[in-house]
Order: sequence, then structure tokens, then C-alpha cells
Amino acid sequence: MDVQWIKLSTGIFLNPKMVQLRSLKGGDRISLIWIMLLVLAGRSNRGGRLMLTDDIPYDFKMLSRELGYSPKTLELSFGEFVRLNMTYQDNGVWVIKNWEKYQNVEGMDKIREQNRARKRAQRSRDRHVTVTQCHATEEEKELETEKEFIHSFCQPQHSEFVENRKRSFLGGEIGGGVVLLSEEQIDDLLNRLSVEEFDKYVSVVRDMELCGKHYKRKTHYQAIIDMANKDRGLNE
Repeated sequence: MDVQWIKLSTGIFLNPKMVQLRSLKGGDRISLIWIMLLVLAGRSNRGGRLMLTDDIPYDFKMLSRELGYSPKTLELSFGEFVRLNMTYQDNGVWVIKNWEKYQNVEGMDKIREQNRARKRAQRSRDRHVTVTQCHATEEEKELETEKEFIHSFCQPQHSEFVENRKRSFLGGEIGGGVVLLSEEQIDDLLNRLSVEEFDKYVSVVRDMELCGKHYKRKTHYQAIIDMANKDRGLNE
């Protein structure tokens, strides 16, 4: 959960400092930059400190990419913000002055703690998965390969069942005779996929071909691999 909103007074443009900003040459642009900084500070959710992460503060180049204004324009704008006592630097970090006075700091702190708790839980789950995988038996790994699309260095040898199934594919017409796969490609796919997965993806390719929806610039072998990758989120 991230911060979705910040507080802005309905009288913000009546504030004497905003009136001064808008009276300057390019004042409307400077005023807009100020509003954008308030939004950025809210999204950063670090007590008004303009931080990309807990350890990386925003500089003018980074703010330029974030806000869409040149570093020079931002530097001039910040000069006015400093002059009007609207912002200041603390150990190289730009800080919005009086942030806690106008924002729901308690609510933002709660969101920040929830995010930290979620990250801690995710790290804990990741460590648990890693430890579990490291202690998996060889038998468990072999069983898992029938469900998961894994790399060749983890592949077990073909079972007799898979070998027999491969021969049955080669002895007949794969996918109604419209799915074009070489013996090497079938061998590789059965090494990567379960037989059920192989059947499913071959059927999809067959149906697409019979409907006249051909795979452009792509072999049937690559189309099957792409579908398997997509199902496992490997292309995200």
C-alpha cells in the first residue's frame, strides 16, 4: 500500500509565498513545480524528505527525469523555495519545510510501517523458499520437473514412458499433421515439459493453424516455448 493522496489547502494560492512565486517571471511554472514536489514528497513518504530510496536522495538531475523540467529550471526554482523558506537541505537531502504541520504524518507512518512489514515478510518467504529448495531430495526434484519448466542443467534423464510417448509422436501425425516439429525439437520439448503440457501446447498451435492464424516469424517449436514461458511468468 502506497500513499495515494496528500493534503492541499483550498487557500494554497492565497498563501503569501505562493503569491510571491506566481508574481515571478515563469511563476506559474515554479508554482507547479512546488505542487509536484509536494506530491513527490508524499509518494516518497519520508517525512517531507525528497528520497528515491532510504539511502538515495533526489538531486536535480534525478528530479529532472522525475518532473520533466531541466536541471537548470529546477535549480532556479529551488533557489526561490529556499529564499522563501519553503525548503532546505539537510546533509545533502532536500526537505519540504513544515511537512508534518500540514500532512497526516501518523497515517503516512502507518503506511510506511505496513510497507516495511510486507517487505520483511517477502524476504522471509524468499529465504524459506531458498532453504527448502536447497534441501530438496533428488527424488523431489525429479517429481518437480514434471510440473515446472526448468533449465537443462536441472533436467533428469528421460523416463521410459516419455521415450515411448516421443516415439508415438514421431510415428504419427503431430497435431493433425499441421504442427511442424523435428525429432530434436520434440526431444527438447519433452525434456522441458510434461507430456500433458506438450499435448496442450501442440493442440493450441494446431487449432491456430487450422483457423488460419499462423505464427509470424516464429517456428512452432518457439511458439510452444513462448506459451510455456508465459504460463510460468518467465517473460514478465
